[in-house]
Amino acid sequence: MSKTLATKRQSTLQRCIEETRNGKRKILFGLTTALELQMVPVPEQCRLDTDRLHSVASTRGRRMSSKTMASHVWTEFDGPSQIRLSPSIYVLDLVHTWAQMARFVDLEQFIALTDAVIFRMMMDGKRDPLQRMSEFLEQSSSFAGKLFCRMALRLAQENVYSPQETICRLALVCHGVPCPETNYVVPGLTFRSGAAMTVDMAWPEARVAVEYDGDHHRTDKRQWRRDQEKRELLRLHGWIVLVVTADALKDAESRAYFAFQVSRLLISRDVRVDFLIEARPLEKMCRLPR
Repeated sequence: MSKTLATKRQSTLQRCIEETRNGKRKILFGLTTALELQMVPVPEQCRLDTDRLHSVASTRGRRMSSKTMASHVWTEFDGPSQIRLSPSIYVLDLVHTWAQMARFVDLEQFIALTDAVIFRMMMDGKRDPLQRMSEFLEQSSSFAGKLFCRMALRLAQENVYSPQETICRLALVCHGVPCPETNYVVPGLTFRSGAAMTVDMAWPEARVAVEYDGDHHRTDKRQWRRDQEKRELLRLHGWIVLVVTADALKDAESRAYFAFQVSRLLISRDVRVDFLIEARPLEKMCRLPR
């Protein structure tokens, strides 16, 4: 995924350069453009035209639009929230971009985006991203999507490498499965190279793990061999590893069966699971005590 995000960043940056040259002006970019420039996956289902660039202005009168760029008003930003990429290209930081995106995606997609923003901030060396996001909400004025932001933070997790891993986790917890640890580093186990072994989702006390395999896990031979090495070693050390693909998430029935499979594995290892046949709505989950 990192290579894909890097490629997308370069192509978007080139488009931004051309836009500033054509208009002979400085531009502050936000929303999906800011996500791409900072290597965060854009939600698959988004109520924005992702083929266009998106700029930000503090007032309606300062908006700058063109055939290839839409302009939006965002009154919350200040000097420190603007990142300078070049003399003419600025981008909103990830906390502001995250808040901006709240009104353009549904709750499930927004929680996945929240996880992705947290992960990117951690990769960029930003400490306590969850706290930074919470503090922004406390200090900001009212804006469209602020409630969604608060709701998403209740189910967000650190160390989530892909949006599909988030969707997997949400499918499980909505069916009553205890929340797993994300990208858990398995103590004492390493690859032949010496690198630590991690699993996408884990219940360490039960030695149960779930691995989500995207298409590249099958098409990339090196990735496939690495997966096999890891999973074989885990099983030799008493772990149960359930591997799932996008098919496990394609509809409500598939998600329920996936959650049922995980529940059975956990129960077999003496973990209590209050399995729900019908998924609890995410909106309700976000309002439950954590």
